[in-house]
Amino acid sequence: MIVSFGRASPREALGDVWLLADGVWRELETTGERPRPRWSHTMTASDSSFVVVGGRDLDGAVSDLFVLSSTYAWSRLEPTVEVFAHAAVATTRGVLVLGGLEADRPFVCERGRVRRCHLPFSRFAHSAVALDDDEALVLGGVDMSDARDSPPSTDVLCLDRFRLADDLQRLDSATLLPPPDATLLPVHAAAVRLDPDLILLLGGGLQCFAFAPIFSLSFALRLGGDAATPDDGDDDDDDHHLLLRAGHPPPRPSQATDHHEPPAPPSCDSPSSPSSLPAGTDGIGPGAEVRRHHI
Repeated sequence: MIVSFGRASPREALGDVWLLADGVWRELETTGERPRPRWSHTMTASDSSFVVVGGRDLDGAVSDLFVLSSTYAWSRLEPTVEVFAHAAVATTRGVLVLGGLEADRPFVCERGRVRRCHLPFSRFAHSAVALDDDEALVLGGVDMSDARDSPPSTDVLCLDRFRLADDLQRLDSATLLPPPDATLLPVHAAAVRLDPDLILLLGGGLQCFAFAPIFSLSFALRLGGDAATPDDGDDDDDDHHLLLRAGHPPPRPSQATDHHEPPAPPSCDSPSSPSSLPAGTDGIGPGAEVRRHHI
């Protein structure tokens, strides 16, 4: 696993790259023109290289594209794009970039070229995972209209499924409710596809541009039917069900309570201190109630 850039404080952008191999972290020594420090970018594995798209620093959005080769050599791509707080996934047609601030439409980075899609998609601070057949699933984030008019809802998970062909197509959308005893904060989260039917939604917080250490519980998203969930008798629909489960790990030895109360979403104006972080944010444990939804 490779981790690149980010920020250490609201004013300090990072420009280093780290590799996790065999359980050990080490900073990579790269060659070539190094991208300037940034955060809110994406770094996507595509074939044998890594494509870095966009991001921002204290001066605003950066408008460049970089590729890090398998030998850890940087090269700049000629097209310029200005986007941050977006999501990106690898497809057979290139790296698909969805949403983000400063971007009006999704686009594809392919062989050093940028191809704009016609389908509009206005969301930021979301995550995405690549599915089969050049499909992508977008999770959470903030809709542009919500960001302008009112704070976004923190009790639902918005999902959108796309397919990239000659152009981008939206296949379907859904809104999922979390289990009743869990608080969902699906903004600035990370999504990982562990197997064809299981996606983990990790971390996340509020629509907040401060540096508040607020984290959501982890959630497991199950694509398809589940033997533990009562069947509705309609076999034709089973492949289109989504199951959402909140992670509640067992208490740590220092925690005396046997029950985790769902944390109330704090205000961006009053950031919580690290000591007030909600318990149970470090893994997927025995699930709460599992609910079935259609997409």
